Amino acid sequence: ARNYGIDRANGKYICFIDTGYGIHPDHVYYEKDLSRDNELWQKKLNIFFDFLEKKYGIPVVIASHPKINYPAIAFAGREKIKYKTLNLVLNSEFVIQDVSNSISFSVIANKKIELITTNEMYKSEKSYLTTLAHRLKIPLFNIDTENFETFEPCEIEESARKSYLYSFLTSKETENTLSSEILINFLKTL
Repeated sequence: ARNYGIDRANGKYICFIDTGYGIHPDHVYYEKDLSRDNELWQKKLNIFFDFLEKKYGIPVVIASHPKINYPAIAFAGREKIKYKTLNLVLNSEFVIQDVSNSISFSVIANKKIELITTNEMYKSEKSYLTTLAHRLKIPLFNIDTENFETFEPCEIEESARKSYLYSFLTSKETENTLSSEILINFLKTL
């Protein structure tokens, strides 16, 4: 068992936001993309997560993709939680993710974050990953090529954070308005 002196009762954890690489139903059904290997991806992630759990002394908890039903043994038996990504992000010590749209949760919560990739993921998702890393001014960490010892989650620079918030999520005019109010006001104009 992987304990590494981890005190799971202290409530601290690292959140990994899962995208279901290789088995995401949209990729399999719509793109017929069978070249993405989820088993290899998980194997690489598990080695990386083992390192992080030793380094930080806290577990990695998987914010499981809602369209995927992993068996208990997936991610080397690590805890997988569905439908709670926002809460997992908010209460984590830091967040690790790749191409998940849940990046917005990390940006809004102003969490330390690290974007990660593997060689295989980089081949298929290079444009998105590099654009996101550039936009948020955070590094992209390739777990296949970089020394794990150099891994360090980082804060998103405030100017990049605000740029993301006001370019993708809201505007200065609507930041304190509920989405339902925006929709109702829009419908009244029709």
